[in-house]
Amino acid sequence: MVLLHGFIAGWGTGAFAIIIYTVLAPKMPNAYTGFLPGLLFGIGTMATQIMIGMLAGRFMERLKVPKKGIAYIAKRTSGLTLFWGGLAFILAAILEIIFPELILLGFITPIKIHNLHTLGIGFFLVIFIVLFVMITSFMKSLKYVKNHNMEFTA
Repeated sequence: MVLLHGFIAGWGTGAFAIIIYTVLAPKMPNAYTGFLPGLLFGIGTMATQIMIGMLAGRFMERLKVPKKGIAYIAKRTSGLTLFWGGLAFILAAILEIIFPELILLGFITPIKIHNLHTLGIGFFLVIFIVLFVMITSFMKSLKYVKNHNMEFTA
């Protein structure tokens, strides 16, 4: 999942990737240091995903979930998140093609930070995917593992 996300983000389609390519990298002192903003963004993304994975793994260890159960939960949660998240993005893209004014909808906040000052469809897609799809998939997978005492083939 991380690799796939990296490949997609690497095309520069995300808002922050566009800022890296068009604002930050060109302001570097020379061509030899132009890669640094992207490298640091990648390291920060990787570190965050490592920490979240570590916390989720520790949480499951405290619940006494066996290793086979942790592997099942990880595969199931990432698979469902990619599937439903992908469908949500495809649906949003189709709706924006049909109704271009949807991309302009959003809420202005007093937070003067990029991607937090205006909350639009991209923000709500991520919130839907992370807070609804990922957490629901995780909880259902955890319940399945607990109810089946790992007497299944993953």
